[in-house]
Amino acid sequence: MLPPPAVPSEAAPAQQLIQYGYVLDLPAGWAHTGGLPERRRSLLTPLAAPDGSDLISVELVPVGYDTGAELRRAHTELKAAFDAAVADGAPLTGFADDASYAGRPVVAYQESGDVDVPVDVTVDWYVVLDGAAQLSVGCRHTGAGARDVAAACATVVRSLRRVT
Repeated sequence: MLPPPAVPSEAAPAQQLIQYGYVLDLPAGWAHTGGLPERRRSLLTPLAAPDGSDLISVELVPVGYDTGAELRRAHTELKAAFDAAVADGAPLTGFADDASYAGRPVVAYQESGDVDVPVDVTVDWYVVLDGAAQLSVGCRHTGAGARDVAAACATVVRSLRRVT
């Protein structure tokens, strides 16, 4: 998993992305460059390499119940989905429903080596449970981009929240 970088003591005001029922701070040097409306997905890429392999994907999935009140249920459902994907051949590892990232409790796991994910690219997934929603953040990075993606990913995970 990507280690979250230290938080600067004097950060400039962040630009925000408000879309598909969630809001997040755009990391410095990154832009909202695409998405998939039917999946409530936004894509963020570095301004210096918008067509590169390093990117962050954010997606909202409604779950139909309050995940705070039914945390065990949410974790059980996420683990079942993870296990089913692994059984179907998805290259997922490291499921942890008690993880912490960027100062927040998250469900975390990794993806690498899939047809859609080149061997030299890893996706660190962080799932934030917020009310009746699962907010999934996929932080895809190459070896060379790991540090920059980690900084951007921490900004996204730290600031991400559902809006109604």
